[in-house]
Amino acid sequence: MNRRSCSIIILSIILSTPCFSKTDDTAHTLQLNQKKSYLTGFFALSVNLFLGKAHEYVLQDHNLLSHLEWQMKPVVSYTAQAEMLLFNILHFQTIAELVQPMPSGSMIDKDFKNIPRNSNLTHLSKHSCNLKEGSRITAAIGIPSLLPQTSKMEKKGISMSLEPMIGLHYSNLQWEAVNGYNQYGNKNPDGSYTEWNEHIEKKAIHGTVVSYRQALLVPTLGIGVGITLPHRLTIFSNVHISPQVISTCEDTHYDRNITFIDRTNHGWAVYSKTQVLWQLAHFFGLVSSFRYEKALGWNGSTIIEKKNKAPERLRSKAGTELEACTFSIGFAFIFGR
Repeated sequence: MNRRSCSIIILSIILSTPCFSKTDDTAHTLQLNQKKSYLTGFFALSVNLFLGKAHEYVLQDHNLLSHLEWQMKPVVSYTAQAEMLLFNILHFQTIAELVQPMPSGSMIDKDFKNIPRNSNLTHLSKHSCNLKEGSRITAAIGIPSLLPQTSKMEKKGISMSLEPMIGLHYSNLQWEAVNGYNQYGNKNPDGSYTEWNEHIEKKAIHGTVVSYRQALLVPTLGIGVGITLPHRLTIFSNVHISPQVISTCEDTHYDRNITFIDRTNHGWAVYSKTQVLWQLAHFFGLVSSFRYEKALGWNGSTIIEKKNKAPERLRSKAGTELEACTFSIGFAFIFGR
């Protein structure tokens, strides 16, 4: 093979290698730099506003027996994030988040005691809600490929990449409901309950009433799109979905000294995030993101634990849900460029 043929083959290999940008003045988050670094990326520290609701459900024969809503409106959390591009082929993302304990709104408990006769509300209680603790971890791996550029895009320093992704999302949140009131319908001679109405007497409650811990583990498949723009701006968006929600939830009622342990292995989830990185200096930048998530676990089993009694499995089915938005802003420290 002559020297010219070797040169053509080597050039073809180089041009076919996926990368995020071919210009030095447009800074994709994980661009392979002129020094051919095998590892590029950034590390970021952010503060977040975390807004949403968690729900717990009890169903029997597809009828809703009980629904508890735990609010977060909003709470503060803190994030450490690392993104890396290895050998310009594998894209790694890791996000660890700690939630600040603080008041988070209300807990609303609704019971439908007349099931299966009718599905009308019979019991209502409302309490102040505190988020006691929270930790969340997200990890994902993608394989990015550079999309074709038009001549106008290349001239302006604009490039786009597309990557299939796999991910794992873990969330562990715990709330506590205190004080408040209840409005319970009276029990009738035939065993049914009076339907709830706003004129039912409100009975005050003092102290800790209920606590709820929700732990979710969700494996996902996703797709990501990266856009490199002039002025050292980078946008990365991704969407992840899952046909499975693995959850373990504990609902403790202190006045009754009872803990309900719910486990699910079915459900669905969707996670979507858009992130913007603005590189201000060679090793430093600002990063901001918006994330939406919804995870719903259903058809779960419930075990009830009472003091000095053996655990008992209930006939009813359990469900849990988390729907939330997170807005984040912080500093990024860029390496390998």
